[in-house]
Amino acid sequence: MSGLKKFLLKLIYIFAFIAALYLLVRWLYPIHHENIIRKYTREYGLREELIYGIIRTESGFDIDAESNRGAGGLMQIVKMTADWGAEEIGLDTYDYSQIFQPEINIRIGCWYLSKLIKQYGNEETALAAYNAGSGRVSQWLSDSRYSQDGITLTEIPFKETRRYVNKVKNNEKIYKILLDLFNRGSK
Repeated sequence: MSGLKKFLLKLIYIFAFIAALYLLVRWLYPIHHENIIRKYTREYGLREELIYGIIRTESGFDIDAESNRGAGGLMQIVKMTADWGAEEIGLDTYDYSQIFQPEINIRIGCWYLSKLIKQYGNEETALAAYNAGSGRVSQWLSDSRYSQDGITLTEIPFKETRRYVNKVKNNEKIYKILLDLFNRGSK
């Protein structure tokens, strides 16, 4: 085989590897509902990569996902929170069955996360509240074993919530890279 043929064959292998890697990353870290996510992250002052990280962690982008705790949709929102959010943002004809519609789910999820971030003044604490509930997180913040300043959690006592916050933050980092790479991130 000539040198040129070997070079071309290597080039084909490299391109095939890059294409396969690209497809694998896109399968593992899908980018769906871009316009909806962009719209509501801008409206509520959030970063797109954070919402992608939450959706990947919560539902894996399964719009029909339901948890054993009764949370539904992409951002896994429980009925009580969804009903409250729908009322707060003025969804007049809202019914909980609509929580499986990406537009409704992402809108309420972004509203709720934004509210938690404002309430706690700390994104990681807000993520813990998104997972474990704001009542629990408020209790943790008032307990010196878990918070020294009443604002920041130095330790999250629930293993599931600790893992959740770490997963969201790790997924967020990957989505930040992907969104920047594809020029899709928030500007």
